[in-house]
Amino acid sequence: GDHAAAVQRYGEALETAAACSGAHGLSDELLAVLHGNRAEARLQLGEHAEAEGDADAALELDPCFVKAYVRRAKALHAQERWGAAEAALRDALEVSPGAREVLAQQEEYRVAALARSGKEAVLSELSGLLGRLSALVRRKGTASEVTSLLRQLPSLLASLKTKPTDDPAVPGGLIYESAPNHDAQVYVRLATNGFALLAPLLRPMPKGAKEELLGAALETVAAAVRDCPTNMCAFDKYVPQLVPILRAKAATSLEVLRSAVRLLGAMGVRASARRVMHDPATAEGLMHVLSFPDSSSQRLHVAIIAALEDMRDTGTLANLLAVEGAPETFWREAHSRNKDVNGPSRGLIGTAMTSAVCRRRLGLRERTKRLVELVEKMTADAPVREEYVVARRAAGAAPAATGDDDDDEVKWPLRDVAALPESDTRALGEIA
Repeated sequence: GDHAAAVQRYGEALETAAACSGAHGLSDELLAVLHGNRAEARLQLGEHAEAEGDADAALELDPCFVKAYVRRAKALHAQERWGAAEAALRDALEVSPGAREVLAQQEEYRVAALARSGKEAVLSELSGLLGRLSALVRRKGTASEVTSLLRQLPSLLASLKTKPTDDPAVPGGLIYESAPNHDAQVYVRLATNGFALLAPLLRPMPKGAKEELLGAALETVAAAVRDCPTNMCAFDKYVPQLVPILRAKAATSLEVLRSAVRLLGAMGVRASARRVMHDPATAEGLMHVLSFPDSSSQRLHVAIIAALEDMRDTGTLANLLAVEGAPETFWREAHSRNKDVNGPSRGLIGTAMTSAVCRRRLGLRERTKRLVELVEKMTADAPVREEYVVARRAAGAAPAATGDDDDDEVKWPLRDVAALPESDTRALGEIA
């Protein structure tokens, strides 16, 4: 917005309030809000000393105004008065323990202090890379220069941690896996002004060098927001930029589309990502990527399917299932040998079964009928242990010839599969 005009309007309001001192409804809390809002406008204009003065005035009028503490801290931090800024945030937590805005600001200042200290090698390296990136963007450096810098960032945004494994061949029962480096992620958000520096790079580009730049930018942001709620909130307003990228699936390489879907999966818990998946053309781009089997160590399918399963949103799921070939993709992943993907895929199908539209698009009735026919064929040689009387329709039998409702039942055999060869019982177990 027009922050200069806002400063002027708040000033006029404060002058009017001073002239009407004692008027009904003119409380200290209202005056504190006016000073606090002018402090925010001045922060946006870079008038940090003036913003500090307004924040102080707001706190004199209302010592419980948490936002005034935060704005005072921002003004002090911008003037490189680090200790005073941290003290302002501690005061805010005394007024409102557990305030999310204050805790998020404390986290940012802690990471910024680590980067300044030079004690953290990763943050020091990030500081240098992001400083060069900012300079390149300002002077409109070449696509290849920016791409080469961006490709170095994802590895710095991840660290290794151990996790237990059931594999008896692994000594100690522990394996390494990639995990987000939270401090590095927060620093990227700070150094890119809440991703504003990277947002202009997230747009469809012609194939070639510039498309490589798009892919590198998508991978960087995906690594920065992965499992980091504060970064997800900051990137929320840029998520719609993924729509034209996924819509242009015919003119975009599969690798770039994979990167876009990886970012969408990393943002999957946010409503902004759900809205993107509700767009039919975007859903086609997403399912186009998922239709390709993925056997890499960091499976793309795991992230996006897990995100979809966590949503438990049948509306989004129905929209994706409407895409040609989508049901086959989800059924395939549900039968994957990779436990990380088959579990969420089966949960996804379980969610789909609660919706009539999703059941129809999954072809559940046809698949169940084929499964019953297959099991009947495999167990045809097993002896009958006993028979149940079931509804003719449930058994899939033809309608009664007499047309009599009383004849709408058939006998269903219960066979002793234990009498079958071991290979057949193993195959039946896999089907089940």
